[in-house]
Amino acid sequence: MPQTTSIRRLCFAASAGIIAVCLATVVDLAGSVARLMMHWNVLTIDEMRKVTGLTLPPVASLLLVLASGVLFLSWLGRARRNVADLPGARPTYSPGWTVGAWFIPLANLILPALVIADIASASAVPGRFPRRGLLAVVWGWWACFTLHTVGVYVTALLPVTVDDRVLTVLIALFDVLYLATGAFAILMMERIGAAQAAGFENRERRPDPADFPAFTVDSLAPAAQP
Repeated sequence: MPQTTSIRRLCFAASAGIIAVCLATVVDLAGSVARLMMHWNVLTIDEMRKVTGLTLPPVASLLLVLASGVLFLSWLGRARRNVADLPGARPTYSPGWTVGAWFIPLANLILPALVIADIASASAVPGRFPRRGLLAVVWGWWACFTLHTVGVYVTALLPVTVDDRVLTVLIALFDVLYLATGAFAILMMERIGAAQAAGFENRERRPDPADFPAFTVDSLAPAAQP
């Protein structure tokens, strides 16, 4: 089935991008821990700098995030197009919302989650991939994503007089949230993709009335004796 093959490939590519971003985040987190250990006199400044020097340059980190974002949106678009072919699916949002929802100020704090929750609901397969389970993953991902995003903005707005240790702890906490966001995103893509594959499998198994010969009551009457 081309739909399931395509979404599996996009899931793999997007997951690889997210894992790469998460690995870079782990290095950033290690730098924050090293900075705290320096404040606690566990590490020297030179030892701390050896760890923080492993982090990617800001431009490289930005490009990595953008690439993984494009791959994620590609997966999301494929998942929404698959919904149109699933039996009994009644999605609320049109395919254009899979991208457009992210670029509407303020509304993008909730609208992307509603669009993906709509896709998850339409992809649910009772008994195998229940709607409640899929939605739990979607909203878990969105909670982590939103908290991290808001936290980054708040941290950027903090005055320079804030104690460096407090700022470092906040940055480390938001890095942990970012890692949780990545884990939820990969799980969400895998679950929705598997649910859609099960939905297409059920569609293939359903009998098509066109495969059976039509008959009428007259067809059941005994044949006339010569």
